[in-house]
Amino acid sequence: MKNILFLTYYLPPIRSVGVRRNYLVMQHLVPHFDHLFAITTTNRHRLPIENQSLEFVEVHEALTLDYRTISTWFKKKREHVHFSEGSKTSGLGQFLVKLNRSFPFTLLWGEGGLVYIIHSLFIAIRLIRKNGISHIYSSLLPYSDHAVAHLLKIFYPKLIWIADFRDLHVEPHYDIVFLPSFQHWCNRQILKRADLVTTVSEGLAKHLRAYHSNVYVFQNGIAPLSINGQTPSSNISFPSKFTICYTGSLFGEERNPSLLLHIIKDFISEGILNPTNFQFVYAGKDTKLWLDWFGRYDLTSFFESYGIVNLDAAKRLQRTSHINLLLTSATPEWTGIMTGKFYEYLAACQPIIVLINGTQDVEFETIMNDLNAGCVAYNDRSYNALRQYILSLFYQFQKNGKVEQTILVDKLKELEWSFTVEKFMKRINKIKSNVLN
Repeated sequence: MKNILFLTYYLPPIRSVGVRRNYLVMQHLVPHFDHLFAITTTNRHRLPIENQSLEFVEVHEALTLDYRTISTWFKKKREHVHFSEGSKTSGLGQFLVKLNRSFPFTLLWGEGGLVYIIHSLFIAIRLIRKNGISHIYSSLLPYSDHAVAHLLKIFYPKLIWIADFRDLHVEPHYDIVFLPSFQHWCNRQILKRADLVTTVSEGLAKHLRAYHSNVYVFQNGIAPLSINGQTPSSNISFPSKFTICYTGSLFGEERNPSLLLHIIKDFISEGILNPTNFQFVYAGKDTKLWLDWFGRYDLTSFFESYGIVNLDAAKRLQRTSHINLLLTSATPEWTGIMTGKFYEYLAACQPIIVLINGTQDVEFETIMNDLNAGCVAYNDRSYNALRQYILSLFYQFQKNGKVEQTILVDKLKELEWSFTVEKFMKRINKIKSNVLN
């Protein structure tokens, strides 16, 4: 029998972007395994909730006492347990974020924490003995899940361990851990027992290769695009105003919309845009930060926030907006930050603006050009190109009430989860033969 155990703190009904990759990977691995099991946190009943079906997996909860558990004791509403970007940029906030992410503290009281690790280990041993688990899959963040998988590989060396990284633990651009050299050493020690390390982009993979020789870019996927030949943007009602949409979080000033706001301000000064024909809509936890940005350019009357919404509502906004905005940053050492939101935008089939704060990001340029998905722009040098792109879409909107769908749907279908998981399993099956032989 071929059974797989997922070690994943983030699992439904928790409402978080961290859930989505784990959940969709799990869902699309169903045809490839006899049985699926998952160990997750008891905090799933304390954190913001978004129910999704888990009928295809047997879920076990590990007792958890971490900083998120404690924060729920002092919060009146579930939605308030996630910390805003503003709170993270304070002196105390930055100190606590770094402490929570750094060894050994991340394993003591960071997400998951020591109680979660110990209880997860006992549950996992029982499941392995009873059900003949052949594979384990753990996903960062938090690091607690990788720690459990590492311990299981000591006890059961024939297990196939896939260690997934949605993000890096130590990032080359952000100062988010104490003693980075020590953190790198800890990563090497823990991951040396993994059979395969997976991540979302080549930009992250090149850093993970410093820890492990077998790193595989396991891209996020998208949901099946068409039903009876209709793409998500077919036969939908667009708003009466030209709409730019952003869903998700900001990260301080690293995700920087200044160029876009500069262009919008110029359009308004020139009489092209006005409150009757343009709006910027946002969904997420960082409304205050966005209001600050729009206030700097005297544009707050054009800003509309929906606050924190569920996934279906976020996707509805993405499908019915004329442009979806993705903000990211890049340095020579840090590129290809392919978040799950980017793939949501692709699946919406509406034009995308990828606005990059920093150096050239070839990985983003390549996928956007290959799919004809929109425009990649840079804050410090793309004024004319981005201005012209937005203007061309606005004129289409004025003429037709909507914008032209340019994304290459046939190529986009190659990013559907069924395709990405199929390629992933081919890699896994090669590892299985090597381990067992």
